Amino acid sequence: MQVLLSSDLSNFSNEDVKSLMEHARKDLKSRGVKSSRNSSSRKSHDERADAPFDPTKCHARQHVLATHPGTKSTLFKKTNSLHIGLLNIQCNCKPTDGGNLCKNHSKTDAFSDATRCYKTGELYLGLYNEDKPENPTRDAPPGKKWTTRKYVWLENVGDEHEQSKTDPPDQSSTNSSKAKKSPKQTSGEKYEDFNWKIAVNSGDIKKFKKNRLQLYLIHHGISIRAEENADGKSPLHSAKKLIEIISDHINTEKPQDEQQDQSSQEKNQDHSEDDTPNFSDDENEQENDDDDDDDDEDIDENEHGDTIVVDGVTYDVDDGEFYDSETSQKMGKVDPSKPKGVDFCKSALKIHGQNIALRMENEF
Repeated sequence: MQVLLSSDLSNFSNEDVKSLMEHARKDLKSRGVKSSRNSSSRKSHDERADAPFDPTKCHARQHVLATHPGTKSTLFKKTNSLHIGLLNIQCNCKPTDGGNLCKNHSKTDAFSDATRCYKTGELYLGLYNEDKPENPTRDAPPGKKWTTRKYVWLENVGDEHEQSKTDPPDQSSTNSSKAKKSPKQTSGEKYEDFNWKIAVNSGDIKKFKKNRLQLYLIHHGISIRAEENADGKSPLHSAKKLIEIISDHINTEKPQDEQQDQSSQEKNQDHSEDDTPNFSDDENEQENDDDDDDDDEDIDENEHGDTIVVDGVTYDVDDGEFYDSETSQKMGKVDPSKPKGVDFCKSALKIHGQNIALRMENEF
């Protein structure tokens, strides 16, 4: 097997290489030698660096930065314009049928650290069976906070990069980072705490984080994961994709509701026609004009919605409940019997205090 991997197979087709590898595995199995077919996937990045080229894997070079042993913490700080400590590693994914690149590296419209440069459209790290670029760079698509990012191979790190070195994480810092993440997992937020329709229409949903966006999909029985990829994994949807799914779901529900309302109105009209006396054409026209005016009033009310002012802060009101205008988070219920006309949720009092402080700051 190692002889095959170290040989020059550039003159062979992909099918020929696969056939040779399969025969080699069968020969090893007949000799009682256990196959190490998946051993490469279990190797660390350091072990995979500068390894022999494997023609059965994606031919692209992978973006991997050196890390402290046994951790995911990079040896050097990353910035928008510079990534230091790049390792020479072949992509471990399977190539697509009829090609030598995996599904991810085959995309010509994907521009990220893992794929291509926006300016050239090429794999900025090149192919693993070819010489690696000396000073790789890539340009970002429009709209990014940076334009060009430079990369430094680990063997090219010099004294000028010393200031970017990071300290290896200790056990205490690892535990503290886990402790900081735990409140996010137990935030206590519920689907009912938010007016999703208002959040979508106002654009505030773009400020929601993934955990909050996932509440909507879970509530409506929609999968929070994407379709299975070439590696057999189903990754979680990105925040952008979650917003797209929620917006589409809310917008497709709206026409159905309107269609049901229209159907109900037609049925009521059919029943009322049997008991309605005949009127002149002028009277019928006048009656239709009155109905149109009522419809316009309903539309205006639904479009503009209601608001309520509490301690000088304006909140959106929907179905007897009021919501924060910025985050669409539920603040409580409208209750005229209360001194301020509302009944706050306990978790919303802090937000209300912040809103009052913000209003006073803006006034002065």
